[in-house]
Amino acid sequence: MSLHPDFPSVDGTVNLTSSWSIKLSQAHSRRVEDGSFVLWRPNFTIWINIWENIHNQSIESRLKRIVADASPNRFNETSEFKNRFHLFTYRLEEESDGEPAPSYYGHAIGPNDSVQLAIYFDDLNDVNTASEILESIRFETAAHGN
Repeated sequence: MSLHPDFPSVDGTVNLTSSWSIKLSQAHSRRVEDGSFVLWRPNFTIWINIWENIHNQSIESRLKRIVADASPNRFNETSEFKNRFHLFTYRLEEESDGEPAPSYYGHAIGPNDSVQLAIYFDDLNDVNTASEILESIRFETAAHGN
């Protein structure tokens, strides 16, 4: 299966903002839809939103809210502090058009903003790829001058 010919493609390190990036092991088409950055290839889609810390809340308080708002049906949850940001991830078994739709969610919470990723895939063999993408997120403190 090939990428969508009407959209540009990206692979390798993808800069999401001046301070956040992820790494893709294969090419994905890219677009912006409904305010979200979308990366996709056949049967695999990543929705990305960037949230500013407009109320100047701590990483811990934002993490607490995100965990409280996350689905109670989540599983394979991880939560760890990395280089000046906190990464919270979990899996869900959702449905789309009555069919199983496995997904992997991640929230990377930094001092000035956070990145929310929702990864949907049709083949359960892609769960490792989704996990690798979530684990690849990087916060480059030099970009913020911090």
